[in-house]
This record gives sequence, structure tokens and C-alpha cells, in this order.
Amino acid sequence: MKALEEAPNQSQPRPAANDPAIFLWYRQNRRAYIEDFFKIVPRDPSKGLIPFRFKPVQHDYWTTRTARDIYVKARQVAISSIIEADYTSAAMLYPGIRVLCPVQKPEEKTVPHHMNRVKTYYHSIPEPLRPRLNTSNAFSMEFGFGPPGEASTMLSRIDFVSAGSFEAARGGTYHFVHITEFDSFEEQEANALLQALLGVPSTARIVIEGSPKKSGGTLHTMWKQAKGSDIRDTSTPGSGRRSTFLLRRTSQKTCPLTREPS
Repeated sequence: MKALEEAPNQSQPRPAANDPAIFLWYRQNRRAYIEDFFKIVPRDPSKGLIPFRFKPVQHDYWTTRTARDIYVKARQVAISSIIEADYTSAAMLYPGIRVLCPVQKPEEKTVPHHMNRVKTYYHSIPEPLRPRLNTSNAFSMEFGFGPPGEASTMLSRIDFVSAGSFEAARGGTYHFVHITEFDSFEEQEANALLQALLGVPSTARIVIEGSPKKSGGTLHTMWKQAKGSDIRDTSTPGSGRRSTFLLRRTSQKTCPLTREPS
């Protein structure tokens, strides 16, 4: 989908901040939208919100992402934050985007961490450059597009669901599915979710990421089955040490989520 396949238009100069054309320019330059406005909470919350600036591993994600990606990662490498910035920026700039984010149980503890980050992204944007917020609760955000004062008929939506709510994947057409800490799902829940995702259109993006609990687990097995793709080690500096992020990107031919439903 176009909103998820950014193609920066370098031929068009950047409009002035008060020019209505700036919104359309940001559609073609979503990375600029993120780095110009998005804020994040640092590891030391006492420092307050800080601007979102791409780290090397986040740049690698942005420039190599495909329709079907599996990321096997070390902890605390900021991959979830860039994935969430990716789909949040798309949903805020384009109407009609639906995002599904299954998370591990108990959802009462896991959802707030991700939802708060998405809400921080939204509220970081100046009001003229963001859609209206139609719905905002513990599990969902819905954005409305259209002239001020009129009912929104063009909507985008982000939904967080628990690992056991795999039926949600069958209940709608999604343009982006982000599954985080996949190895934290129960085996039955993980298998049911993978089956449900076979019905997601091939034009949608599915991103599965997490830190494997053990060799031979579901995530590790899927990672190993992604044959024919490239493996890269991207090292990022942090607190005087090097944290290695091992990225395995699946190919369209071998990813188990690219089969069309029978």
C-alpha cells in the first residue's frame, strides 16, 4: 500500500511550515514527519520527552523493510519504537489505514506501554498537521480526516489486542500488523494467530519481532525457516558497550505468512 511504501520526492522543495502543501509533502517524507515532530520518553524519564532521532538500527529497519519481516533481536535496541512510529505516522497521514497489534498476556500490563508510546507520538504533532482524534481508550485510537466541524467519513485506526484474540485478524482488512515479543505467546495462541494472518492481504505489511526465549522456539524456528534471505549484524553504541541487533528478513518465497488462504 502506498502509505506503507514511502518514496521520498526529492524533486519537490519542502513547503513552508504554514503552507497547506506541507501535509502532502510529509506523506511522501514520513521519516521527516517522525524526526520533525515525534517525541519519545528516554530511559531516564526525569529528562522529559526528547525528539525521535533515528538510531543506526532504526535507519536499517526503515531502509530495508518489506511486506513480510521477522526481526530476532537483543533487548533494548529500540526496534519496537521505530515499528510503532512507522505505522502511527502512516495512520496519521493517510485515511483508511487499519493497524492490528497483538501483544502478549496479560494485556492489562503490556498494552499500556505500547499505547502510551503511540499516544505520545500523536500528541507531539502540531494540531494543524494531525488528524482529529475520534477515539482514544486503553486499546484503540481512531483518527478522523476531513474539514473541521464536519463528521469524519475517512478514518484510520490502531487496535491493540491480546495474544488470544486471534479472531481479530480475521475480522477486518488490515494494512499493518505488528506482533511484538512473539515468543511470549502461548504455543496454541501463536499458531492460531499465524493461521489467522494468512487472510491478511499480500499488500499489507506484517512485522514479527522479539527476543527468542530458546533455540527451537516458534520465533527461532520461523527465523531459521526464512532461507534465502540476508543476515546482517548491525551494532549500535550504547552506554559504553556494543549492543548487537541481529536482523533476519524473510523473503517473499519462504515466509510462512505469504501464502494465500485456501
